[in-house]
Amino acid sequence: MRATEICGEVFCEIWAVFLTVWLVVRNATLHHPKCHTSTK
Repeated sequence: MRATEICGEVFCEIWAVFLTVWLVVRNATLHHPKCHTSTK
């Protein structure tokens, strides 16, 4: 049980970091609409 609990905690931490990075990148693209539209 301890192994699964540790894996669960690590997964939650990685997921939290992923969401944080995604939000930062999303906000960066929203703040720069010109760069965002030029990439399309």
